[in-house]
Amino acid sequence: MRRRVAPLVYDNAETREDVPRDAGVYGSVCMGEPSTRSATPMTLASRMLLVAAIAVAIVLPVTASAQGKSRDAHARTEVGKKARPTVDRAVIVTREVLVKHGFEVVRVVEVGGTQVVYYRRGNMGRGRGKGPVEKMIIRPTPDRFVFESAPRGVTVDINIRLGF
Repeated sequence: MRRRVAPLVYDNAETREDVPRDAGVYGSVCMGEPSTRSATPMTLASRMLLVAAIAVAIVLPVTASAQGKSRDAHARTEVGKKARPTVDRAVIVTREVLVKHGFEVVRVVEVGGTQVVYYRRGNMGRGRGKGPVEKMIIRPTPDRFVFESAPRGVTVDINIRLGF
């Protein structure tokens, strides 16, 4: 048994035949009648795509506004400026790099404002003994350190580790 529901009232239509069939939101003109067109609800994938698009639209301007600000911020403050390493840090790094390259540090002596590092070649397992004692001088300058009489590869590694 069908339940009777009053038809929707339209201002410019006198009878139900004057109203187009797809006048309703989901296909039916009258609420109680079965529709000829089925309602197409959004699928889960469509909803997820819509939510993702809205999220991107909200987040993108926020992250884009944070880009490109570092140059001005660091120009005003000295936060981005690296601190110059100390002489002690230079000696520690020199010791680590020499050991990594197969040298043995014999002693470190402070002479005035410079550091003298005495080192020699390690045995390396070849049965030829250890090499002669050599010295490297670490002389500080206002903006960096100068390494005198040091092997080329060692100097490069020390400068990289100190950030020069």
